[in-house]
Amino acid sequence: MNLSKLKISWVPLKSVLAVHLMASTDDQFRAEWVVLARSGGKISRRLSQTAQGTLEQIVSQLPSKYPVVLALDGKGVLYKTGEPDWTNPQQVFRELVPQSDFNDFYLKLYPNATKLWVAISRKSFVQPIIKVFADKTMTIIDLQFGPFALEKIEPLLNHESLEWNLPGRHIIWEDHKISDFSMAQTEGDSVFLLGDEEIMSGVLCSFAHAFMALVQFENMGHDFEDIAYQRTQFIYKHRIQKVGIAVLLFYLALLLGNYLLFTQYSDRLNLTLASYQNSLKTINRLETLMAELRQKEELAKKTGYGDRDQLSFVGDQIAASLPDYITLSSLSINPIVDKQRSSETPQFHNERIVVAGELNNGVKLYAWIEKLKALSWIVSLEVMELEQETAEKPALFTIEMVYHLSGNESFEKTSTP
Repeated sequence: MNLSKLKISWVPLKSVLAVHLMASTDDQFRAEWVVLARSGGKISRRLSQTAQGTLEQIVSQLPSKYPVVLALDGKGVLYKTGEPDWTNPQQVFRELVPQSDFNDFYLKLYPNATKLWVAISRKSFVQPIIKVFADKTMTIIDLQFGPFALEKIEPLLNHESLEWNLPGRHIIWEDHKISDFSMAQTEGDSVFLLGDEEIMSGVLCSFAHAFMALVQFENMGHDFEDIAYQRTQFIYKHRIQKVGIAVLLFYLALLLGNYLLFTQYSDRLNLTLASYQNSLKTINRLETLMAELRQKEELAKKTGYGDRDQLSFVGDQIAASLPDYITLSSLSINPIVDKQRSSETPQFHNERIVVAGELNNGVKLYAWIEKLKALSWIVSLEVMELEQETAEKPALFTIEMVYHLSGNESFEKTSTP
């Protein structure tokens, strides 16, 4: 809802929880509560809810992080009327309740153009309620009685009826003021419109209290000493927070200025140091790469992998001798030693070849073996494995050969049977 047309003074109150308690018999209450928040020129509703039960059950459901406007109604609150020009609470009390002690009661005046409404409640009824809120560390910033806050928002509501049926109350209006009200049992909720905001009748009273707390927080009176104390503590706490934030921002600005000044004179030094560190890292990296290169060259020479012509020659000779009926599954030249520690330099079986594959008839393998033995650079050959479970399944074989190249070998052509 837009409040740009309402007069709003600067207030520290940004959000508020308004709780309207309607007391009944047997320590039971009907409660309605609304949380409103103010941001810029708008007020938004964050929560609205109703409940019934004991006071402890109701308070346990309330959010505790908001300041509270507490409104009491029903059993325990006496309403009387007086003249509109009566302004002194003690004189009003002596006029209306002459036989009682003023110090034992809470009294609140609600004047309008035609009459004065007076709400009176015993401290023995109100103070235990305040204590339950205090036990939950909730701060009560204002204490109200009855439905009189409705007079503040009634001109803003879009309605035509002069008689309202709210939960527990029947209210009669005259010239936008409460003319009379009485206890009543109502069923169901009706809807009121405040601009484009829909408000159910079940939470209308608490909405009115929260709305006026946000709009007129700075102008609220201090009718009750214990409530005024809580309200003052809330304001001081808020101002201390504001001062603390301002001091913190000041020191942050000071630190930022110092940092910028220091940065201005240290940029060149930082660039020089960064360039020096990068150069050192580059040199160290180059030395590491050179050491790795030398190590790999030595390893390649040691294992035979350094001579690609020899490896190609060996692989080509075996491939050329391979008959069509044999399918190779692996060919390892200078295979790596299987069992090694991960931190060790890899070890290889130099001048050794391991060939594995399959064929349809295991007997034909020996023809290829004879052909391999005929190669001049094959020193020895051993069949490590030859297995064929059935005639329908292929025979699996593994052959290990030892070879030696003198460097004078030429490509030897072999015929395939």
